[in-house]
Amino acid sequence: PAARTLEIPESLMGETMTKVITHEIGHAIGLPHNMVASSSFPVDSLRSPSFTRPYGVSATIMDYARQNYIAQPGDGLAPNDYIRRLGPFDDFVVNWGYRVLPNAATPEAEVATLNRWITSQTGMFAYRYVPQQYGSVDPRSQTEDMGDDPVRASTYAIANLKRVVPMLPEWTTAPGKNYDDLSELHGEAVSMWSRYMGHVVTLIGGVTVDFKTADQPGAVFHEIPRERQEGALAFLDEQVFDTPEWLTPDSITSRIGPVSVVDRQVGIVNQLLDTRRIDRLAEYAAKDDDNWSPTEYLNDLRRALWGTPGSGTAPDANRRQLQRAYLDRLETILKPAPPSGGQGGGFGGGGGSPPPLLAAPNVPRSDLPALARGQLSVLRDQVRRAAANAPAGIQRAHWQDIAVRIDAILDPGVAR
Repeated sequence: PAARTLEIPESLMGETMTKVITHEIGHAIGLPHNMVASSSFPVDSLRSPSFTRPYGVSATIMDYARQNYIAQPGDGLAPNDYIRRLGPFDDFVVNWGYRVLPNAATPEAEVATLNRWITSQTGMFAYRYVPQQYGSVDPRSQTEDMGDDPVRASTYAIANLKRVVPMLPEWTTAPGKNYDDLSELHGEAVSMWSRYMGHVVTLIGGVTVDFKTADQPGAVFHEIPRERQEGALAFLDEQVFDTPEWLTPDSITSRIGPVSVVDRQVGIVNQLLDTRRIDRLAEYAAKDDDNWSPTEYLNDLRRALWGTPGSGTAPDANRRQLQRAYLDRLETILKPAPPSGGQGGGFGGGGGSPPPLLAAPNVPRSDLPALARGQLSVLRDQVRRAAANAPAGIQRAHWQDIAVRIDAILDPGVAR
């Protein structure tokens, strides 16, 4: 209830400001961001007051886990249970970095003790650190996320947004004021929805990264299991490809004007067709036939976004735009821009090349153009049949237009 107004109680606002200042003090004493920390907490534990009261929402205050978007009405959390706080990772890393070791005469003499603290941890939350640059591939290490399962966490997040959005006119307006606050807060709600969807995208082609010393067992890199990746695509099919009309109710658009979320949806489609993501799928499929191959993934993605053109429900205006964006993205794979030269600065501000896991593939030399061409060829046959059988109107025009666009991509001599 305290969040259902623009006037946040001073006690809660002061507590959130304290946490922000504490986070910055962490940087001042040398602590980096550690986005993997929030994945140490099970999603359902974040709905439990007995868990959130001692631990908050992440194992470190150095994570970007600002507010508990998982907890649901009736869970019984107090306002302070929704915000981050100092956690067990902070205790561990400050002890590791600052503990005086009187028997060690030099920094080098401390190394054996420090390594033992890392390799011999016990307790509920073993300290882990993943550099922030890996957040694009490790779904556990993303900004603004929390919990150990992006699909479950984002499902709860959507349930909360569906409660919030219809109430925004009541919570953001007052007699004598215009609708600027409503417009701003609604825009923030749409951004939050997009962010939660992005957390799920990272599962597809995702890889967990657990850096280890040579005396620790197990691999450093593990691909996300196929069933979790397929579940992520099914979730996005339902929540993104199907137009989320609940995000733009008449009660809001009649006050602030028409609002479109299609650009956010297109952003998700572009992420799903990122060449680095598809290349990672290829790397792991080459090692194990049971992994999701790029061909299987692209077939599943096409079916999710297009169905079988001409059968079933006709695509609405938003879906038609997503389908055109899909073509645009495949065209960039077939006709990639030449690499830019002469740009210094290296990777991540530190110089040099990106780690192999994060490097962009050489698209012209890869299988990616062949895969894109195969998808376009299958789709062209389907939309031609759909155009021939569709009644006159926007649907027939859409399928005809898609066929012409594909012809122009596959045969540049054909005018659009």
